[in-house]
Amino acid sequence: MTTGTSDEDNKSRIESGMSNPAGRPGADTDMAATVLLLAGPGGVFFNEQVLYPDGGSTLTQPAARA
Repeated sequence: MTTGTSDEDNKSRIESGMSNPAGRPGADTDMAATVLLLAGPGGVFFNEQVLYPDGGSTLTQPAARA
């Protein structure tokens, strides 16, 4: 039996809730690029920083303060 909604309907509903300035959901390659940046010569000036490779979501939707 089916529930009346297709996988595509569910996928579009999930993706609409994941909107961010990058305009797309993150991929494994996005995280890999961040790791390679930090592990390579370009990461030499990153000291005790918190990076959020989330497409900019933390800038537009900051976490609620407790």
